[in-house]
Amino acid sequence: MAIRSEFAVVQARGFNPTKAKTFVEGVEAALASRISVALVFDRDYRSEPEVTNELESLRTFCDYAHIHSKKELENFLLVPDTLDRAIAQVVAEQNRRTGRATSSRSISSLLTEITDSMKHDVQAQYLKRQLPFERSLARGLDDATVTSALLAAFDNRWNDLEARLDMVPGKAVLSALNAHLQRTVGVTITPRLIIEAMLVSDIAPEMKDIITALEQFSRGGAE
Repeated sequence: MAIRSEFAVVQARGFNPTKAKTFVEGVEAALASRISVALVFDRDYRSEPEVTNELESLRTFCDYAHIHSKKELENFLLVPDTLDRAIAQVVAEQNRRTGRATSSRSISSLLTEITDSMKHDVQAQYLKRQLPFERSLARGLDDATVTSALLAAFDNRWNDLEARLDMVPGKAVLSALNAHLQRTVGVTITPRLIIEAMLVSDIAPEMKDIITALEQFSRGGAE
């Protein structure tokens, strides 16, 4: 959570809009003045309708509120072409230092393999998060019907690598990727290196919009 003022930037711990609102109200009461607030949260496993509801609630006390379309911030680094370039760079540097010729696997197949092992955990979290909300929207349907629809939607997304990379825990994927790279070719890649390997076309439009909106907010022009 970021609060725009002369001095305060506060990190929220977890997705807790109620706690954020209470914090804002406490600060305003202490200052006897309204403060401008911008909030950015990870999505975790929330559905689009739930995200819409949460944003409506957040905007009752925030000047700017955003919930990522991806599971967490690190998922924005899971861009296969970018990762290919970053890995190729560190492998080439290592080859120059050691005089050995090594190469890495296809990044798409590697990401597929890494995330395959996460399917059941991700699916369980997906159902745990979305089932209660879907029940509240479809009170006339039994749990089996709601669960079946959620599982079908999950499988449709899981079978598409790009959509899958939005759903999986980004930090864990990067950690598993680095473990594989260290084990097989003796290198690792950092978030900074991944970002430096990005082309403008690799950057998610959403991330560009967030940066623009926060810049406007910092100047006192949040929408």
